[in-house]
Amino acid sequence: MKFIIGKKHYSNILASVLIAVTGIILVINPLNITLLLCRAAGFLLLMSGVFATGSYFLNISEVYGKSSLITGLIQLFLGAWITFKPEMTVQFITVIFGFILLVHGFGLFQAAFDFRYMGFRKWAVMLIPALITIVLGIIVMASPFGTVSAAVTICGIFLIIDGVTSAVLSIVVSRAIKKLKKDSAVTVIDVEDV
Repeated sequence: MKFIIGKKHYSNILASVLIAVTGIILVINPLNITLLLCRAAGFLLLMSGVFATGSYFLNISEVYGKSSLITGLIQLFLGAWITFKPEMTVQFITVIFGFILLVHGFGLFQAAFDFRYMGFRKWAVMLIPALITIVLGIIVMASPFGTVSAAVTICGIFLIIDGVTSAVLSIVVSRAIKKLKKDSAVTVIDVEDV
């Protein structure tokens, strides 16, 4: 039997740590950090809209053409709305976090069955973090919490849990691969990520 194993478990561990750190930051100061990020994104969009609209009216750039007026006005509107009403934007962020968790959970679910086909005996254990992540994603997307601050805090907690479980899973898989390498009946080929 031959397996081609990518060396991406190191990048998976790093990504998991970054997810957990993001979760910790959101738990420590959920509302202020989220509002700050929304205002910053809104301000950048607003400035882009000012440039596009201004260049249209001043005929500074012929690159933009007539479509720059519509694009610039849309950017102006969205940028102003996000900058001055970031609380409403934060509600959408919780849905985005939930969607990311949901997709990641289905990815873990698929990985569990991939390892089943590869012959790992304890593949079913990998279903636990997959199911937890899927359920957490559904809960966050449903957003049943009273305040944005509570929802963002819960998102932070879920990100910490997701980051930790993903890191542990990557370490377990890495150790299993090392065991496979010692087995003489199995040939493991390491390939670099492209």
